[in-house]
Amino acid sequence: MTDEPIVFLLVEDSEHDLLAFQRAWRDNDIAHELRVVRDGRECLDYLRRRGPYRRPAEAPRPGVIVLNDRLPRLDGQAVLARLQEDTDLSHIPVILFTTSESEQKELDSYDRGANAYVVKPMTYEDLSRAVLRLSRFWEMVEVPEASP
Repeated sequence: MTDEPIVFLLVEDSEHDLLAFQRAWRDNDIAHELRVVRDGRECLDYLRRRGPYRRPAEAPRPGVIVLNDRLPRLDGQAVLARLQEDTDLSHIPVILFTTSESEQKELDSYDRGANAYVVKPMTYEDLSRAVLRLSRFWEMVEVPEASP
């Protein structure tokens, strides 16, 4: 359990979903830092500190990744697979945040290393409650120490 703020990395391409998530984050006064990238490749660039994320200050190591499954350039399942292949990144907990209620997709996600599978709520009120619960859950568990 940690009293220190956690960096959450949200990987979301939908402008509507991104704005709703950020609003829920603010409305719930979540003290953790929320960083955002817009697709799978940008996520890996952020995590591997490439391109605009070369400087550690531009890409603090996240304690948790909230990953949309349907992304341009590299989808969430591919990102999960790449994270599992990289020993520097494979320990970072990943919440797959998706619109898919497919049981097979859920099983595949866990097989690829997801730590949680959450179907995106349809209303703002439900999303706000889900965002608050996600942040509180990760406050209670041991999150691996972020490496520089």
